[in-house]
Amino acid sequence: MSYRCLEDSVLVLPLSVTDEKSTGGIALPSHMAERPITGTVVSVGPGLKMDDGGRFPSDLKVGSIVAFPKKSGDKIHLDGVDYICIPERYILLVISEPDDDGEYERYVPEDDEPIKVEE
Repeated sequence: MSYRCLEDSVLVLPLSVTDEKSTGGIALPSHMAERPITGTVVSVGPGLKMDDGGRFPSDLKVGSIVAFPKKSGDKIHLDGVDYICIPERYILLVISEPDDDGEYERYVPEDDEPIKVEE
């Protein structure tokens, strides 16, 4: 089957989440962890509709790896696979994006190199 996201929705395949231990050594189940979830974007909607009838385009690409808060979306079970459908505005961070060759590109600053902030 094929699926298509609407408006600013993003369909994400979550990466595996493992159980962690607290500083006291107590095993915390994955549902107790408060850190963001990472996942791979499977489908991206066309963007929000503007007042003039046009669309505000999405910044995400299919294949991007993103981070988002744990309780920001809805779990969907499609063809035996669990996905999360979330609005694009809840994406916290794009970790890596595929380039034109299908390879992933990640920027890693060298030692003592300041991080450049665009104004």
